[in-house]
Amino acid sequence: MPSMTSYTRDYEAWKCPHCESTTTGTRCRVCGLPKPEPRTRRKAGLVPEDKILHQAHKAAVLRVGETIPFFIAVWLVSWVLSFLIGWVCGLAFSLAGILIAEAVYRIFLGNLFEYGENVAGLRLYRDEELTVGTLFEGMHDYGRIMAGMFWIKLRIGLWMLVPVFGYIKRYSYMLAPYVLYDNPKMSAEDALKTSAELTQGHKMELFVRGLKFLGWDVLNLLSFKLVGLMYYFALYDTVWAGFYDELAGGSSEVDFISHIDRRPEPNPNPRPEPNPNPRPEPNPNPKIAPNRTPNPNNGFGPPPEL
Repeated sequence: MPSMTSYTRDYEAWKCPHCESTTTGTRCRVCGLPKPEPRTRRKAGLVPEDKILHQAHKAAVLRVGETIPFFIAVWLVSWVLSFLIGWVCGLAFSLAGILIAEAVYRIFLGNLFEYGENVAGLRLYRDEELTVGTLFEGMHDYGRIMAGMFWIKLRIGLWMLVPVFGYIKRYSYMLAPYVLYDNPKMSAEDALKTSAELTQGHKMELFVRGLKFLGWDVLNLLSFKLVGLMYYFALYDTVWAGFYDELAGGSSEVDFISHIDRRPEPNPNPRPEPNPNPRPEPNPNPKIAPNRTPNPNNGFGPPPEL
């Protein structure tokens, strides 16, 4: 027998992630999408880091024909555009001009290219095609991605002003760009909240993983970024994308996000057929109870004996 909790859950109002209408029941009354199941959270220590590292190493080694042109394009585009913005402003040779040009580039273009790198890492981890055009993925939805990445960076930057808590929030919000990519209708604020849910209980794992990259960072600097172009950049981006993909639904243990391309087909008949006779026929004589034979002597039952 179903519990009272299940009945209450069926009649709670919920927002459909597909058509964004408020509805009740087990299916959306507008598009027929089934009601999402309650989200579960992967427990700390259950992230398959060995699987993530294996996939990242495989992508960095076996797909160099895709990764090297991509990261060369990242370096060339970012350097050339940053210089051109400062030169067009006529301030390229002053400290104030360099700072202004860097801020303009970072807000309007740099964050978009960083978003493209995040998408590249996700495609490498998911064994999807990677091209130089992936760098400009954010241009397809420029306003939302530009504003979203700016808001994400601003929130992280403000938290970094607070000792200790800033680093905690940095790892809490670091998966927000991936959430924006997988959910085209989601706002930046919702992406931050979703990232915080995904990383809850896993911030220490992310922090330790970041520490393990310090040796690669030093080696990359000593080699003038040649190690990065050949191997490290692909490894780095794929590892963080792998953490997101596993936490967001890479296994059956987690159901955090309903991806747009993974939604089930809508019900062709979302609304049940109406009852042609919703109310019973009224009693023509309300003073007489139904299914009882009246007595002509103004009463019920047999007539009294004389």
